Amino acid sequence: MIMKTFALKKENVDRQWFVIDASDKILGRVATKIADRIRGKDKPTFTPHTDGGDYVVVINAEKIKVTVRNLMIKNITLTHYILVG
Repeated sequence: MIMKTFALKKENVDRQWFVIDASDKILGRVATKIADRIRGKDKPTFTPHTDGGDYVVVINAEKIKVTVRNLMIKNITLTHYILVG
């Protein structure tokens, strides 16, 4: 029995709408989940060269959490690039 590799075609894409509530969630984790949904990496039919992702709507984005550690890293990085030498 010969096994063939599955390749998703653009005509066979089944798109769905997802609503994600971002209130009190951490920015990086929500962004990763959204990116996986849009690209289609969470589906068993994932094919890198085909857009097989879903549609995503994010609500309550203004209530998302940004951790203090990430803000500190951002400030240190900016300071490092400003004070070169």
